[in-house]
Amino acid sequence: MRKIKVRVWNGEQMILPDYITRDGKAYWKENSILTASKSTMQFTGLKDKNGVEIYRGDIVKIQYVNYKGTDREMIFEPFIAEVDYSDHFASFFYSKDEWQDIEFFNHRSMNIEVIGNIYKNPEPISGNSG
Repeated sequence: MRKIKVRVWNGEQMILPDYITRDGKAYWKENSILTASKSTMQFTGLKDKNGVEIYRGDIVKIQYVNYKGTDREMIFEPFIAEVDYSDHFASFFYSKDEWQDIEFFNHRSMNIEVIGNIYKNPEPISGNSG
């Protein structure tokens, strides 16, 4: 069984919480006072091409590569997307643009790079390579 990891945006930076409740609220000690947060980001279990852990709420640059490592290799135009979680499918996915193009991670045919998160970069996702 894999370990569940989360991080929390405290308004200024990402931190690791001291305590998490069953309903997903994260708490950390700040000047010996327990403080709550609604901005919990769960680890997807994946890492990007640079070894950076990918969390829900991360902004990622994705580039598909078909037939990787063969003489028929095809590299597609990169695009920007937000990492999210589907309760319906119990799976992480990425979404882009206002119409929520939902696709699930196929890590073997993608180059993924974390370039930000929804808290540090709150502007809407454009869906293109930016």
